[in-house]
Amino acid sequence: MSQKRTVFILISFLFTAGTFWGFGLPPTKNLDSSGQPEPPAVKETRSGQEKAHVEQAFGRLPLYFIANEGQVDGDAPFYVKGADKTLYFNSEGITYALKGRDKNKSERWIVKLDFVNPNPDVEPRGEDRQKAIFSYFKSRPEDWKTGLPTYARITYDDLWPGIDLVYSGNVNELKYEFVVEPDANPELIRLTYRGASRVSLKKTGELEVTTPAGVFEDGVPYAYQMFDGEKKRVSMLYALDEDTGEGTVSYGFDLGDYDANEKLYLDPAVLVYCGYIGGSNDEISNAIAVDGQGSVYVTGYTWSDESTFPVTVGPDLFYNGGSYDAFVAKVNAQGTGLDYCGYIGGEYFEYGNGIAVDGLGNAYVTGITFSDETTFPAIVGPDLTYN
Repeated sequence: MSQKRTVFILISFLFTAGTFWGFGLPPTKNLDSSGQPEPPAVKETRSGQEKAHVEQAFGRLPLYFIANEGQVDGDAPFYVKGADKTLYFNSEGITYALKGRDKNKSERWIVKLDFVNPNPDVEPRGEDRQKAIFSYFKSRPEDWKTGLPTYARITYDDLWPGIDLVYSGNVNELKYEFVVEPDANPELIRLTYRGASRVSLKKTGELEVTTPAGVFEDGVPYAYQMFDGEKKRVSMLYALDEDTGEGTVSYGFDLGDYDANEKLYLDPAVLVYCGYIGGSNDEISNAIAVDGQGSVYVTGYTWSDESTFPVTVGPDLFYNGGSYDAFVAKVNAQGTGLDYCGYIGGEYFEYGNGIAVDGLGNAYVTGITFSDETTFPAIVGPDLTYN
């Protein structure tokens, strides 16, 4: 192979139960001189198409900012609810309510991200109302909350003079963007984490927040300006104050040169985990699903054998040789390891193209095979004979 490709996954804690997506990429059935299928060429053009499909599919998955009309405690006008974390958005900042690591206990850990010296009159405002509504049937009927609106974005207008803060997101990440108007001062942007065990800068540029309930990150920050419809990148780094040792750390941003007469966009993102599923050869991921506990299910295809591919439990722990095998993997809800990972394959080519998961955590995979029943693991099924 001329180039090694390794599957990566980037998942946000804001997944909700039952969401899944997938797309199929049918291989070209090329034949060698003996009439057998030969490995499809993995070309940069197709790689670019796959990336575009993945980004498009991820972008379609919604993240809902739910209006709070008294159904949850506190004065936050909006919140986002995930499997193990809930975020509350109020005028002073953001509250992260994190579930403890012990699933048998109802412990929560609270981390706050405060705005430092903001506009005292600011309130978050919902934008781009969505078709989805939420209803809560708690206690007596007169206490029920029904038809609650949801939004794709929330905006803090003029959080600091000439600076707006916009929260949005998708299945990849929770994004927050500071929009700095011409001649406004981005040095006014200051935030403080309270309640974390540790806040530190990684060598790769992320801001890592450690709590007793787990770790999350603010991704490498990105800043840009628009000129004639084109983005021009501006150098941007986190500027972290010294840790007081009391769980309170403040930070801002160091910016490179930019045109103060044009709008400036500061665009970090909150990441929860990011890592690889791969071996010493090619891997391509085609689909992903998430269950109600936040575990993530991935399918695709691989040319790596079991000596380097991270087989763990799984339907088949042995590479079937000579071509691509489909694979299916389950990442635990914390993103720290694989609950299982294995092959589905026969003598020739297999591609995992779609995956779904039910309420019990069973994964359902569909795809393409060139292998007949002598090597493909046909068990029960509507047809056990290759046609």
